[in-house]
Amino acid sequence: MDNTLNTKRLKLVDHYFYIEDSFIELTRIIPLDNPELAYSPRLYEILQSICSSIEGLSIIMSDALQLQPRQKKFPWIYEILNQDGVLSKQAVDLYKLSGGKVYTPLTKTGNHNPKWWDDYNETKHELPEGLKAGNIGNTPIALAGLYALHVMAYYLHYYENNYLNPEYWTTVTSASVNSENRELVTGIMYNGPKSKIFT
Repeated sequence: MDNTLNTKRLKLVDHYFYIEDSFIELTRIIPLDNPELAYSPRLYEILQSICSSIEGLSIIMSDALQLQPRQKKFPWIYEILNQDGVLSKQAVDLYKLSGGKVYTPLTKTGNHNPKWWDDYNETKHELPEGLKAGNIGNTPIALAGLYALHVMAYYLHYYENNYLNPEYWTTVTSASVNSENRELVTGIMYNGPKSKIFT
């Protein structure tokens, strides 16, 4: 990855931490053990920020890999970045908040993308009813997806040639993006963004 793209990636890392801090603060008011359909306008704002950042980061990654999506929008970039299920393999553990879960946030569960993206995309022009997409079910999974992309983008900087090789992202005991096993497989110590809530 050239320095220009890496500079952009690092700016989005700063934005990620702002979003993550906003989410953590909100979970003190709306705990994650609420029903998944529990929503709020604030969760929707956080979901919007997450999805905008995901789209920007996916464009940076696509450019670094010299991919040619039909459009520079997440659904088309997702198709190319998820070749052989590379994105679908990523697992993120929400471990520092009560109600911790393991997500595979970049797995295709909607029409052509993860369901949280489809929910966000379909509702952004249907406000106020669309605010319901910002719920306890969608928002933490989307945030986990953004974190997974940031970890992958970090490794892309060092290991571009094997980036789309699914074996590179497969570990013996876990598919976690930020596991010790990943460091053993790649030979690269992970010094990328450290989440306050995910591993």
